[in-house]
Amino acid sequence: MVKVCLAFIFDENGDVLLAKRAAHKHFGGLWEFAGGKIKDNETVAEAITRELLEELCVHVAVEKIFNAYQYMLDDGTVLEFYPCLSSNPQAFTKSL
Repeated sequence: MVKVCLAFIFDENGDVLLAKRAAHKHFGGLWEFAGGKIKDNETVAEAITRELLEELCVHVAVEKIFNAYQYMLDDGTVLEFYPCLSSNPQAFTKSL
């Protein structure tokens, strides 16, 4: 099983931070909540903080961790997701 953390990050207007997956990755080109794999030696909060800093150069403080849920990919890989609520208005750039 692969453990994954996801960040639900809102700004003061209620806008949500989403990341677009790289075209060459699984589900490439689709939008997702930012996050990534949890390492064996870290907590969910540590993982989400590390992943967002590595991938998006965003500093966040985890405010709440929700109940985990599982999702099975077509290839049989089981992902266990740990959604986290965080806020950081400075992390947002508006571009559509």
